[in-house]
Amino acid sequence: MIKFWFAFSLFLSFDLYSQNLVPNHSFEEYSNCPYEPSQLSFAFPWTTPSLGTSDFFHGCFGSCDPFFLDPICVPTNIFGYQHARTGQGYAGIYVYENTNYREYLQCPLITTLQAGEIYEVKFYVSLPDFVYPCASEIGLGFHHSSTFQSTYQPLTSFSSIFPPTSLLNDTINWMLISGDYVANGDEDHLIIGNFKGNSTTSHAGECGAYYAYYFIDDVSVMLKETSNNPEITHSTWNVYPIPASDFLMVDGLSFKESVEYTISNQFGVVVSSGTLIQNKIDISSLNQGLFILSLDGFTLKFIKSSGM
Repeated sequence: MIKFWFAFSLFLSFDLYSQNLVPNHSFEEYSNCPYEPSQLSFAFPWTTPSLGTSDFFHGCFGSCDPFFLDPICVPTNIFGYQHARTGQGYAGIYVYENTNYREYLQCPLITTLQAGEIYEVKFYVSLPDFVYPCASEIGLGFHHSSTFQSTYQPLTSFSSIFPPTSLLNDTINWMLISGDYVANGDEDHLIIGNFKGNSTTSHAGECGAYYAYYFIDDVSVMLKETSNNPEITHSTWNVYPIPASDFLMVDGLSFKESVEYTISNQFGVVVSSGTLIQNKIDISSLNQGLFILSLDGFTLKFIKSSGM
């Protein structure tokens, strides 16, 4: 990242009306404790979709330097003082910079959005304490696959599902950005950031100068109860733990005496197959990553971790 140094265990349940489809939504899970900026990839499965190198903050090392010298500690770091909204972790990105530099957060969804269904989408942001201007064009967009563009510039081929807000200038509280989204039916990744160039970005120098940076926490995509899809027949299917390192447990489906399963990577290549035994699947031989489990006509994504 271009840096200015002055400056879950999630239990995956297919109760579709209460399930957050964003894995590691509050940046609590990590493959390694971050020790310097630009280590978003430690908060698996979050990645960067461009050359902008986004940050991962966490309190996993314990107490922070009281003089703001710890680069990425929580709550005290080189950008200021802020507790995580939940837990000990959050991310951080530049959304405005006077040379048009941008940073983004990208994450796969646990399952593809359903066409015509309405989803409640939200995340929280906080402006750091130290000399950054506030901005309003920070949003979230969906995509049908993982993307990477070899640029430091704005990803103008994407657009936010949210309209611009008022200037986000609170350095004390977490500010909510939220809205409803009607799915096309192929969205399986999200991207957070400012998709506009400097000329169309509202910002205020009263908050600082040259560039705007925000902490981000608690990202959520959930099917609204007002949705009316009568075809959901596997709403109680559970797999756990998420992330899983050695074994994946399957719960909530009435299987036949034996049922075959396949596991594919995110590119559709089958990497494992077998027969479900005692509702347990051995995934210890898989590499870390996002995978798709298929059995008895149903499919579901899960995350394989390296273990800690």
